[in-house]
Amino acid sequence: MKGKSSIVLLLSFVAVFIMGCTRGDSKDNYYIYYLNESDNGIVSEGVYIDEDSMEANEIANTLIAKLAENPQNSKYGAVLKNDLKIRNKINVENGNIVIDFTDEFYDLDSKKKIIIESAVVKTLVQVKGCNSVSFTVGNKPLTYSDGTVVGKLSSDSFVENPGEKMS
Repeated sequence: MKGKSSIVLLLSFVAVFIMGCTRGDSKDNYYIYYLNESDNGIVSEGVYIDEDSMEANEIANTLIAKLAENPQNSKYGAVLKNDLKIRNKINVENGNIVIDFTDEFYDLDSKKKIIIESAVVKTLVQVKGCNSVSFTVGNKPLTYSDGTVVGKLSSDSFVENPGEKMS
C-alpha cells in the first residue's frame, strides 16, 4: 500500500512539473486577429489581459492598440497599419462599439475592407458587454456601394476560415 501511494505521489509531482514547463499560452484570454501572410484573410494570436484590473472600455482600447502592433509571428501583419487610423476613443455602449476610421479607409479595395472589419469585430466582441461593432468613416455611417448603411456587425456577420483566404 505504501508503494502505491508513493507512486501516485511521484506521478502527481511529475504531472505538475510537466504542466509548469508548458508554454504560457494557457493564460491567453483574448485573441487578436491579424492579416495572414498573404494579406487575404485573418489569423489569431492569443494574448493575456488582466480583466480584474481593467474596465470593458480599457480592455477594448487595449485590444484596438494591439491591432496596430506587429504580431508575434512575423509572417502575419497588423490590421491597422500605414495611414489607416481610428479617430475615436472606444466605448462599449448598449452592447455596441462604434469605430470611426479616418478617410483612408475608403482608399482600400472592398476585400481589404471586409478583412479589416472582420478582424476588428472578432477582436472586440470578446469584450464583456460588447455584442457588435458599428463602423463610421469621418463620423458618417459606413455604407455599402449602393448607399445602404452597413449597421452593427457581430462575429457571425463574417464567413471565413481563420488563416485562410476570405471570399
